[in-house]
Amino acid sequence: MLALLAEPLARGAWGAVLGWPDLGVEAAAELGVPLARLALVPDPGTAWWEVAAVLVDTTDVVVLCPPSRPAPGLARRLASRTRERGALLIVAQPSRVGPRAAVARWPEPLDVVLHADAVRWHGLGSGYGRLASRELQVRSSGRRVPGGGDRVWLVLPEASGPLAPVIAPAAPIKVDAPVPAAACAVG
Repeated sequence: MLALLAEPLARGAWGAVLGWPDLGVEAAAELGVPLARLALVPDPGTAWWEVAAVLVDTTDVVVLCPPSRPAPGLARRLASRTRERGALLIVAQPSRVGPRAAVARWPEPLDVVLHADAVRWHGLGSGYGRLASRELQVRSSGRRVPGGGDRVWLVLPEASGPLAPVIAPAAPIKVDAPVPAAACAVG
């Protein structure tokens, strides 16, 4: 998730993370996220969707870890507002974002969904060494991803930046249309 934030914020976009109380700020900085361009709202309270709407109005990229499942109408309104503002809404559904994350599934179909299916760690020897990087197998799906998506291996962090492909897919992941309001579930 942090690697997804690094690129647009490094290019001048403003971002916000909403509802992720144990976000590793130091890890974000190490992955290249310019912290001066990032707003953190760890506990938005019960009206979190109103806070999310304000952030969509005022920033370019919003990572939302919903503490509760929104009503479908609220989810649609937030997606519509995101499209109107030309922002990017990333709905994060990692398995360990607090005790309520399991019930906070997004009620509407998402434009693009990224699933981290497998992980390989590098850097440790047989009982010694330090973790240097990890590879993630990422699978795409969603209503704007044609043909059921694709799979690609990514390495985090990569020497030239926070995210790089390890093995390029047979064909790049293509999206039918620009996805300014894409909600991306990462889990």
